Parts: sequence; structure tokens; C-alpha cells
Amino acid sequence: MSWREGKAWSDKFIPQINAILGICLFTEPAVVEDQKHNTDLTMIADNIRVSCRIRNFSDFEDYAGQFTIRYKLASGAPTEIDKIMDGWGTYGFYAFASDDEKSFHQWVIYDLDTFRECYQKTAWPRCVRQNFDRRSWLAAFEYGDFPDSFKIGVGGNHHHKTIHDMMAIS
Repeated sequence: MSWREGKAWSDKFIPQINAILGICLFTEPAVVEDQKHNTDLTMIADNIRVSCRIRNFSDFEDYAGQFTIRYKLASGAPTEIDKIMDGWGTYGFYAFASDDEKSFHQWVIYDLDTFRECYQKTAWPRCVRQNFDRRSWLAAFEYGDFPDSFKIGVGGNHHHKTIHDMMAIS
């Protein structure tokens, strides 16, 4: 699969990613905010940048406890790890598509500041492997190598926490 084909495949999930991020990154403010400042929702941070990676359902059984970041390109161009370590990005969104590719089997939102703090101190890549495209290498990290504060949100069919569940009014 070419880069364009892979991007087109993962981009079909953008509406769902937007919905999940909206639910997870907005919060109800203190009552005084509504009373005095016309504010019903606040975002947890300004100028948020989110990197997204979606994997196939078939990868879930073997790789559920880890996430990958593009580590090296044959061309020598900067990769995701370079951009992250240069300070770009606020959060990462990492997911496994559902078997029918209409939702997510599992998704995780993680904090890139925490990643930067832990990288090469307490969290090293468990492995670096050449990707199927033969032009890039991916570094695999284990969620368990990071502090609990690393994960901002977790959900998906596997966790019995779908977008519809998150949006339900009780």
C-alpha cells in the first residue's frame, strides 16, 4: 500500500476521531464560568495538535499493548519521532480499526509531553522494524513503560466504550 493509499484508508476515520477528541478534550467548566463568562465548555488546552495512527484489526491480538511511531525514512527526511522530539504535537491518537472498519476496536489518546519526558529515560522502543513499504522503520513502544498520566483517554469496542456510549445522556 502506498503512502497515499494508506492515508486515504486512515482518513475515513477522521469524523470518528474528531468526535472522540471533542468528547475527551472538552470539559464542563466551573459554574462561575457559565454565570460570568458565557462559557458552557472549555478545552483543556489551546492550540492542540494531534498525531493519528490507525492500524488494521488483524494487528490487535499481537500488538494491543503497544503503539508505533515512524522512526526512520530511507530518504532521510524527518519522521514522526523527530517532529515529536522537536516539540511538535500535543497528543497522539492511536487506534485499531474494528473488524468491519466502521469504528474502532480500541483507541488511546496519549500525552506527547509525557512521551518526550520519558523517551530514552524510562521508555525505550521495544523494537524498531522495517515497515512493509520497505521505505520506513517503525519504533514500537509499550504503554506500560509510561506513567499512568500518559493516557488521556481509552475506548473502543474492546473496552465497551464506543462513541455512542460516550455520547449517551443518562
